[in-house]
Amino acid sequence: MNNLATLFLICSLSFLHPFLKANDYIQYQTYSSPNPKRKVHHFKVNPRRINIEIVNGTDNCVGIERVSDIAKRKGAILAINGGYFQGGSLLGAPDGPMKINSLLCGYRSGETGALGYIKGERSAHIDRIKMDVKLFCRGHTFPIDAINRNLYDNTNVLYTHNFNSTTLTTDSGKSFQITNVIKPSFNSGGHTIPHGGYVFAQGKNVHPKVPLFLMNRPVQIRASLRPILNPERINQWKGFENIINGVVILSNFSTIRDYHKEGVSNTITKNKHARTAIGLDDNGWWHIVIVEAKHQGNIGMTMDELGDLMKKLGCRFALSLDGGGSSTFYYKGNTKQFLTHKEHSFMQSNVYYHPEGGERPVGNAIVFKPK
Repeated sequence: MNNLATLFLICSLSFLHPFLKANDYIQYQTYSSPNPKRKVHHFKVNPRRINIEIVNGTDNCVGIERVSDIAKRKGAILAINGGYFQGGSLLGAPDGPMKINSLLCGYRSGETGALGYIKGERSAHIDRIKMDVKLFCRGHTFPIDAINRNLYDNTNVLYTHNFNSTTLTTDSGKSFQITNVIKPSFNSGGHTIPHGGYVFAQGKNVHPKVPLFLMNRPVQIRASLRPILNPERINQWKGFENIINGVVILSNFSTIRDYHKEGVSNTITKNKHARTAIGLDDNGWWHIVIVEAKHQGNIGMTMDELGDLMKKLGCRFALSLDGGGSSTFYYKGNTKQFLTHKEHSFMQSNVYYHPEGGERPVGNAIVFKPK
């Protein structure tokens, strides 16, 4: 985006009202512009005064659920849609790194944008990360190519106990149940995942294969992670208990434009869509931004425009979460009294409904709960 276009974007967004303090840990504000027609919802959240949780739809990696339903069952005051998720037979499973309460439940090879944080603390960061996961058993090492994804003939995949009751795989290759030790799984088709354990699945063309003499031997799964844009933050990332995937759009106040390094298509980045983003400022506050599209003629934003906006709002780092039809927020505070008549009709149930026909369920959400 050229400088003139950037200036127009920022200047054309005007305040509908100043920040409204529903309490001392969440503030809410909206912006709008008439030409082009845009509307932006902006929440500021103090992570030290509120619990922030990543939640899978239906509490399984496979499965989808409406953000409003997730928020209600978790007792959240605010909730937004989360990271990208898979479709097909694994509908809802994370399409990138995900870690919930120290359990790694999503991973794929390559560089991926992510937000990492420790619940209840200011410690949080956004970066493009690269992970390496391996299984170790009695001096033997087996690479893990993905976690909770489809098994192919040339891949090793690890399935966690919160993925599903079974692996949903076919008979191709071999699978092993892992608790404290490794042992063969004799299920036909989808393999049962032990409670609190894993299934390690090997495609039929993978080498080396797990040898039979390792059965009933102790096993370890180790994951290493390194941030690409800010490598000096590696020790901070090692301590993060929670991680969710997205696309990095701002790092150290510099907008990021090389989205292709994260495997994101031009359709997602260049077209104007509804957007959901998280930003971090230097005071430790989280900035939650939802950009409307299609509703009442609002045109949405490109990913470049979203990065420019997050920078203008004072964020040092920012991550674009899943967007388009998934962009959703739920706000259970006192927002109704601050809305105009049209906005009240739009927000009467405290949730962003899509004009195509109701709220679209998503694979995961981020919820904000009072302590």
